[in-house]
Amino acid sequence: MTRISRLKISYDFYRIPSEVFKNKGLSPFSRLLYAVIYKYAWNGRAEFCWASDTHLAEIIGSSERTVKKCINELVACGYIEVEFCKGKTRKIYPQCDLEVYKEERVTPKEEKEQYQTTNTVLVERFKKSILKR
Repeated sequence: MTRISRLKISYDFYRIPSEVFKNKGLSPFSRLLYAVIYKYAWNGRAEFCWASDTHLAEIIGSSERTVKKCINELVACGYIEVEFCKGKTRKIYPQCDLEVYKEERVTPKEEKEQYQTTNTVLVERFKKSILKR
């Protein structure tokens, strides 16, 4: 019998608010682009995405022209706001309450400490239960 190796699941994922996901007026690329913009804004502390059209196009697997169209669609629907800065840079702000979607971020070090603390507590409880017998 062969063993099937388990796929390691990364907890790094993209989110699309239901309102954006269910909007039939948006193209599939626009929905996907919103998820990327949202992720960049959510992961950073600035709460905006500054990625270029070239970079966004590479991520969603489209052309820069498609990215520009998608950005215009998202602006027209009110899902993002674009602020142009000096030069060719810009800031794209997703227009949803980021605090609603943010979870408490835990670093790998903190996760390890939490695991060790929980493990220690469980071991102590187990020892106490054995001593009571």
